[in-house]
This record gives sequence, structure tokens and C-alpha cells, in this order.
Amino acid sequence: MTCALETGRKDTTDGFAISDLWLLPFLLLAQMLARFCQNLVQLKVMRRTRPMPKDWQCFYPGLRQSEWAVRRLCHEGARRIILGEDLDLNALSYDPDPPEDFQPPMPHSALAMHRRLEDIARFHADPERFIRRHAERVRRRAGDGDHRPQDAVLSLLSPFFFFSHAVFQGQASPAGLRIRAPP
Repeated sequence: MTCALETGRKDTTDGFAISDLWLLPFLLLAQMLARFCQNLVQLKVMRRTRPMPKDWQCFYPGLRQSEWAVRRLCHEGARRIILGEDLDLNALSYDPDPPEDFQPPMPHSALAMHRRLEDIARFHADPERFIRRHAERVRRRAGDGDHRPQDAVLSLLSPFFFFSHAVFQGQASPAGLRIRAPP
């Protein structure tokens, strides 16, 4: 008996014909998706069963410094946008060491720490988008630029605006202020 690949017949029962090879990409895609689903299930099981790392608090100084950098970049970029200057990401500068009174809240778990680090990574993936969103929020919070002087808008851009309120001392948020996570 000859192989179906050699004869090119479609009606063989012991193999497949060359014309059936068009199914190969779909079979490979189905295998890859099945493998991804297995990995997803394994990750979910690992997240539920694996203990949280014990030393996750040691990353807080780096988290604090990174959040300071994000805040300063947003502040400086939004200031330039509001003043009508061009936003040049290479020209933005900041002091890398946060001041002593900049104390963002300590994450309550390793997962919360991971989420905040993901937010920082998300910012650095597209900083211009987040800076422009921040500038738009400042404009909305200060009202229309026609009705208020530009100084009122710029006063909202103080680098301590988000962290100087009573929210981080455990008290209620002032009316109209909504603390946002890193973009």
C-alpha cells in the first residue's frame, strides 16, 4: 500500500493528502492557545497557593523614589503644557531624591506593592499620555482658563498636592478632592 502523500489521493484511510495541509496553521494555533490556557491556570493556582514573599517591605524605599519621579515628571510636564510650551520628555528634569515629607502610604500587602510597581511601569511605557491626562485634570479642577488666572492652575500643580492632604493620615478626603493612583 502506498502512502497518501506519494499518490496525492484524498480518499485514503491510512493518512492524509497534501491538500489537507491547509489545516496545519489552525492546528498549531489551537495547540498554542491550549498551552496558554494551561499556563494561565497554573499561574492562578500558584497565586492562590504560593505564600506571599516575606521581605516585600524592603522594596518600599525604591517604590517611594519611583513614585516621586512619576509625580515630578507629571508636575513639570503639566506645568509646561499649561504654560503653552511644548512637551519635550527629554528636557524634563527632577531631583531624584524625594524630600523627607513625601511619604506615600505603605502598601498593605505584596500584591498591593506589585500593583503599584506595575502602575509605575505603565507610566514609563507611555509617559506623554499620562502627563497630558494630568494636565487636563489640573485644568478641569481649576476651572476654565478664561475665568481664572493661570496662577490658580499652577498653584494646583504643587508637587505635594496629592500627598499633602489628610487622606494619608487616615482622615476623610476633603470635598472635591479625589486621590488618584499612579496613572
